[in-house]
Amino acid sequence: MPDTTVEVEDDTVVEVEIEGTPAEGTEPPKPPAPPVQAAEAPEPKPAKPASAADEAAAALTQSLEQQKRQTTAALATAEAERRRADNAARMAADADRRAREATDEISTGKLTLITNKIDAATKDLEAAKSEYESAYDAGDSKRIIAANIRMSDAMAEIKVQTNRKQDLEAAAARQPADQRPGQVDDGARTPEMFIQRGNFAPAAQAWLRARPDVVPADYGGDATKHDQLMAGHYEAASKKIPFNSPQYFEILETHLGERASAAEEPAPPPPRPVPKPAQRNLMPSAPPSREPPTPSGAPTGKQSVKLNAAQQEAALFSYPAKPGEDESAHRKRAFGTYASEYVKAVAEGKIGRLTH
Repeated sequence: MPDTTVEVEDDTVVEVEIEGTPAEGTEPPKPPAPPVQAAEAPEPKPAKPASAADEAAAALTQSLEQQKRQTTAALATAEAERRRADNAARMAADADRRAREATDEISTGKLTLITNKIDAATKDLEAAKSEYESAYDAGDSKRIIAANIRMSDAMAEIKVQTNRKQDLEAAAARQPADQRPGQVDDGARTPEMFIQRGNFAPAAQAWLRARPDVVPADYGGDATKHDQLMAGHYEAASKKIPFNSPQYFEILETHLGERASAAEEPAPPPPRPVPKPAQRNLMPSAPPSREPPTPSGAPTGKQSVKLNAAQQEAALFSYPAKPGEDESAHRKRAFGTYASEYVKAVAEGKIGRLTH
């Protein structure tokens, strides 16, 4: 059998070289046909475990969907509340109109009655005058007296009814134009009308007058800002914040974009320590120690060093506070470092002692 050389270049390609050739006139034997096997169903691939990034993305998507649903629900609630308020205002306006119409009907009836009485008294006065003239011509004193009485009564009745008529006309003239029957224009509603008809507290009225664009669109406001206002109102109600309180108006102003939310407000920077002027007299009030220094100049063992007021100020000035370091830790570090450097300077002979 001829030698065979197999070269493997990679895991998927195998190249085979065979030395020699088959004899002439002969054909190489054909390889047997592979047995026919039934097709097997491919094995299902195992599910790829979700990575941390996929889980974070899924959680973020779920959170965004939840926020979207909450925002949609809040807007729907605000729209329903706006419609309810508009319907209530419209019903109140209709009730006012009907009341004004009824009042006007009563006033009109009174005016008609007064006018009829004035006309009757005027006719009675004319008849009494004619009776007076006839009695005077006839020289009938009784008829003259009776005619005078009728004229006096008629003139008094005319005066009384005329005064009543003038009072009714003056009251109608003093009535506002938007409350007069037949002159109500629903298209001319103003923010002030909404404030007056809403039965708001004085604080809420002043707040709304400063922001007339937050009233419903039917009263000349902006629909988007009114929805933002109602969203803030519902948030305050869910947190059980008293209405018309400073916290309540802060939430409304936050929803309207007039002030930043608590999460967006930057935290104030920590106060920077104020350096104090250095003092010249930096000598201790007592010697730091009687123990001899080591050859390297560092003191041996634990030592007690007393720092006077000037030295304390110098220590705090020389070693200022680090970011995030509280006052207690700053003083401990500054005093310790200053005392160590001072003892070291005394040991090296750079600073002399005041006591022996």
